[in-house]
Amino acid sequence: MADGPASVPTNFSENTLTPTNISTTLGALAVFATAFFAPATLLAKPAKAIDQAALENKLIALEKRENAKIGVALLDAETGHRFSYRGSDRFALNSTFKAFACSALLARSETGQILMEDTRSIREQDLVPWSPVTENRTGTDSITLFEACEATMVYSDNTAANVVLDALGGPAALTAFMRSAGDTETRLDRIEPEMNVVPDGSLQDTTTPEAAAASLQTFVMGDVLNAKSKAQLVEWLTANTTAKNMLRKHLPAGWSIGDRSGASRDRKRSVIAVIYPPNRLPLFAAVYLQLQQPAKISKRDAIIAEFAETLFDSLENANK
Repeated sequence: MADGPASVPTNFSENTLTPTNISTTLGALAVFATAFFAPATLLAKPAKAIDQAALENKLIALEKRENAKIGVALLDAETGHRFSYRGSDRFALNSTFKAFACSALLARSETGQILMEDTRSIREQDLVPWSPVTENRTGTDSITLFEACEATMVYSDNTAANVVLDALGGPAALTAFMRSAGDTETRLDRIEPEMNVVPDGSLQDTTTPEAAAASLQTFVMGDVLNAKSKAQLVEWLTANTTAKNMLRKHLPAGWSIGDRSGASRDRKRSVIAVIYPPNRLPLFAAVYLQLQQPAKISKRDAIIAEFAETLFDSLENANK
């Protein structure tokens, strides 16, 4: 079944928060290491693993109850363990692509191909639905590329995301960057908001949970970005305002998280995240939800949050 009508909805939004100032000081948070995970469902390590059966049983129950398809991938940088449930199935990227687009922009800035202080003009006709920052920034030289990434990552501003994509050279350039970083699955074919209309079974504008989690790990912990760029990426992820009712809702006390969320108009919801338990290397998560029937975003958030409760219970037990 196609994802919504053929026409792009004019009221699409994954967020209900309107920022008043995008220059809010953001707390830097980054843990860096060098690690590489070969494709596998579970890599044997001499460390206590999370309860995979509990996670799988929860996902099976949620899918049955909600008439849903859920894809999950977890990578544990501390133990090397990983979990995958429908991890190689394709799901719509939605706004999770924004973390990858800003990673690409940071990489370009390191080589001098792009200057983050360069400005771009935003015309009234450039504005697309859900642009809480850029709708107030139209005019000549109205936004820097750094500000565009901040608006994209923190508030999921769609016009700002298009500014970032344009600076990169368009969706195909982002796909090429993902391939250069080792991701053979993630692809972006269109800009906002058209890229949110992804019929079931389409390849356009999709990823897999395994690819998304691995790419986030690559950009946060690998050698694609330098230390300064990795710290900036994690700072933006940590400051995200559009995912408070999913993984963050059940985050244990003393843990930290950085994430980037996504949504279609009525059936899809997603979040990719780097999760920091105390005194250990992080975990990387990708959760993609696809319902058969339309549901409010609050309902979709609640489904992912219910899985998150089981996930964090398992992780806390594994860390005892």
